[in-house]
Amino acid sequence: MMSESAVFTTSLVELKGGGGAGAGGARGEAKVKIRQVASEEFGCFIWPSAVLLSQYLFEHSGVVRNSKVLELGAGVGLPGLLCRKLGASRVLLTDLSKPPIILSNLQHNCCANELEHCSAAPMDWGIVTEEMLLMRRTCYDVLLAADCLYSSSLYEDFLCTASFFLRPAPKGEAGASSVKAPARPRLFTVFQERGSGFSLARLMGRWGLRYAK
Repeated sequence: MMSESAVFTTSLVELKGGGGAGAGGARGEAKVKIRQVASEEFGCFIWPSAVLLSQYLFEHSGVVRNSKVLELGAGVGLPGLLCRKLGASRVLLTDLSKPPIILSNLQHNCCANELEHCSAAPMDWGIVTEEMLLMRRTCYDVLLAADCLYSSSLYEDFLCTASFFLRPAPKGEAGASSVKAPARPRLFTVFQERGSGFSLARLMGRWGLRYAK
């Protein structure tokens, strides 16, 4: 439950573009209402990487139009909410189940933007739960992650969860969907390199994934 003493600020994030030739980009502008919380929790405010990812998606909106989108570590949900405004057919925003302030604020931002087929749900990385098995039945086309790799302690758990959703459910798995899976689901991520010597390409290779800049 959110503390009554929490301090909130609501911003109207505007993204503009000219719809670059061949990029399928949006023209004009898109506006997303985002409430941030004065908190020590990382998921309560807009990170620069979320703005960069959102601008990329706005300029290449064809990659999400009519797609089912799953955002990992959504925080306040800017990239995912933008995708729904850009024509994604369904968006699920996920973040940690604890502390509850993160998910509560994420749900608020879903409601504030008055978007149908856009919801929030808890998800902890590195484990596969029954809820995640049900989520995979949706067969997401696009995964998003903005600055989810800010600590080396998160790398393996993040890629464990990302790879789970990037691969179709094996035949015979309980809850496996009869819906045809996307031909090639993709993960779009932006993160800040913090001098740790981290090689995303090498680590993704260990999970059977390919990385392209």
